[in-house]
Parts: sequence; structure tokens; C-alpha cells
Amino acid sequence: MDKALHRQLAQLEDLLRSMTRLQDRLLGFQEQKQQALRRGDAAGLGQACEAEHEVFAQVTTAEAQRQELAAAITLALDPAAKAPWGVVEIAERLPDPHRGRLLALRGELRAKLEEVAKHTGVARKACASLLNHMSGLLNTLAGAASGSGTYARNGAAAVSPHAAIRSMSLTA
Repeated sequence: MDKALHRQLAQLEDLLRSMTRLQDRLLGFQEQKQQALRRGDAAGLGQACEAEHEVFAQVTTAEAQRQELAAAITLALDPAAKAPWGVVEIAERLPDPHRGRLLALRGELRAKLEEVAKHTGVARKACASLLNHMSGLLNTLAGAASGSGTYARNGAAAVSPHAAIRSMSLTA
């Protein structure tokens, strides 16, 4: 194995480690966002989303670098290859210890990606639930403010929108 290929493989290994760390950071932002949602902290949620956006940009850059390295390594291993190989295909054509390290790093990254996807789904459901709750609350307030369909505590039609708002419970 020539020095250039050896250097590219080392770069790919480092890049896979870096991509796993980036996914760890995204996982941390998911936790921050969930805590902000629980507290109703819009500012904290916004800060976590902004920081997460910066890490997404880094993930995009790292993925582009991974694809470039994979293309270069593919050509080094098989100049007649028609398309770049993925990490598994590259690893299958390498001797140990490169094969083992690449497969292990790919496995770690894949596991982290699945964990981030799982937590993202949980956050998506929490946001949808909060959005539904807020929409219902706004609809209730809008109905009360317009006086339509509101009743006083004694069951009679409310005299004014202000009377209905004073008697409305917003704790549900």
C-alpha cells in the first residue's frame, strides 16, 4: 500500500471520528431543546436551534469531505471503478488493521446517527403536541374575545367577551 493511500485512509478514519463527535453534539442539542420545551423557554430553544444549525453546516462540510476522500480512495484501489465506493466497500478491499478500524468507525457513526434520528423524532412529536396545545389555546381565546359560544359560570350566555375571559380557566 503506497503512502498516499495510507494517508488518505488515515484522513478518512479521522473524518469518521470527527463526524461521530458532531453527531454527539447534535444529540446534546436535542436534549437542550427538549429541556427548553419542558420549561417553555423560547429563548433557550432559539439558542439551541442556532447552535445546532452551525453544527449542521459542519456535518454538511464533513460529509462532502468524506465523499471526496471515498472517491479518491476508490480510484486508488480500482482506477476502473465507475462510481465512488462507500466505507464498507472500501473496507472490504483493505487488509487489517485498516479494514477493522474503518468498519468499527462506520458502525459507531451509524449507531450515533440512528440515536440522533430517534431523539429527533421524539422532539418532533413534543413540538407537534405543544403546537396543538397552543393552537387550541389561541382558538379558545379568540372565541372568548369575540363572544361567540362563551358562557358565564352560571351557564347563561356571557354578557361580554371580557366577562367570558375573566371566567375562563387556562390551566388545562
